[in-house]
This record gives sequence, structure tokens and C-alpha cells, in this order.
Amino acid sequence: MIPLYSSYIKRKDMDSVLNCMVSDSVGPGDYSEKFLKSAKELFDFDAGIALRSPYFALTEILKRLGLPEKSKIAVSPLAPYYQKQAIEDTGFIPAYIDHKLENCSMNVSEIYEKACAALVLHEPFGMLPEPDQLKEIQIPIIEDISQSFGAFRNELQAGKIGDFCIFSLEEASIVTAGGGALLFTSKKKNTPIIRAIAETCVEEKRLTDFNAALGYTKLREANWKKVSKWNWRARDIKHSNTSTREKAVSSLFLSFWKLA
Repeated sequence: MIPLYSSYIKRKDMDSVLNCMVSDSVGPGDYSEKFLKSAKELFDFDAGIALRSPYFALTEILKRLGLPEKSKIAVSPLAPYYQKQAIEDTGFIPAYIDHKLENCSMNVSEIYEKACAALVLHEPFGMLPEPDQLKEIQIPIIEDISQSFGAFRNELQAGKIGDFCIFSLEEASIVTAGGGALLFTSKKKNTPIIRAIAETCVEEKRLTDFNAALGYTKLREANWKKVSKWNWRARDIKHSNTSTREKAVSSLFLSFWKLA
């Protein structure tokens, strides 16, 4: 079976990993700090932390939102399964929000119909939400940019939409560290929350140097313009008509939805 997603690791990418191995330091350390510094330059965030999995990233931020127990958290049915598990494991209830057929964005009206207290915004295949929709959302947004790295929609840029952002570094991610995730915020008002997580997070949840060594080399190769070529640029979609291109994208989207 051909996998839907696959990482791309070159031989030279492993040189950094080998250097880490011979240093006898594979836990969180110097390579993790280098990785986080490189990530900050690329994503231009105010505060961030590198963790061992996107599951840890989501659970850590959900626990810091101060939401009542058993609150409903809006989540996409196309999102990775770990998001459902993380929501339930932190005492909340996942509320699935459908995507619109005409433009693949989440149906914001359902978020309020289901009385959701927060939104985990998954952006499948680089499809960002409509700008007008964001104005209607008055609840915390945790943006998952694992599939939308480099994506734009008009003036919107992936990683700048949510109050908090998660970027997966798993095996088949756009940028892989062989496992892990970045949790960060680009909004200064939320900086204290991320810093509080960084100060209290146990080492067993932090990204190891072994993973950070690989992630560092892959992150240095990352380029917004280069990655954007492979992401669907939603600003090009003409919502006012059903063009051949729009029909093709909708068909592709629905095909992946059925496979999910």
C-alpha cells in the first residue's frame, strides 16, 4: 500500500544525528535549543517549546485554557486521531464540525450551535479558513499547521491565525524530526502561557536532542515560498463560480475525506 504521506530524509540529513549520537547526549539539550532557535526564526513566534509529540502539545495547551470540565472542543473530522484522544484525556468533549463542500473550510455556524468553548483548527491539505469566518470566532483557537505550512489565503498566513499553534514533526510530516511537535504562539498576550508550560514541563515530554538534530537540518531547508508551491493557495479559488479548477479541488478534497 502506498502511504498518503511520506517523509523525505537524505543521507546528509543524518550527519547531524550521528554527531549527536557520538556526543553521548540524546536527551533534551544543545540540539533542542538550536532547533527551537531555528524554528523561531522561521515561524517568527514570540514563545515556543519543542515537545515529543503533537499529543503532548495539544494536551498541555488545553489544560492551560482554564475551560470548565466537560466543555466541548470543536475539531475537524479530518484531523488526526490523536486530537480526539487528547481532548478526551484532558476531560473535554470533542464536537465534530463539518467542512463546507464549496471551499473546504470549517462551518463556523456549527461551532456556536454546539456551544463549543474552544476550536482546534485543522487545515487539511493547506486549506485555510475564510477571513470573514475568523471575525465570527470569539473562542480560543489552537491552530494545527501540520498540513498547511507555507499556505496563504489573501493576507492570512498559516501559523498566524490561531491563539496557539501546533506543528507536527512526526515521521510523515512536512518537516520531520522522526517524532515530536512545536507548540508556539505569535501573539504576545499568550506568551506567558507558553513560557509557563516551558518552565514546568518535565524532560520526559520535551523533544530529545536525537530528534532535534534531524529536525534542525530539515528546518534549515524549509522555505515558505518553496513549500507554498506544494500547498493549495486558497486565495486563488474563485468562490463566486464553479470553475473547472474549483470542481477539481473539491473532488480531490472529497476523495481524501472518504479515505480518512
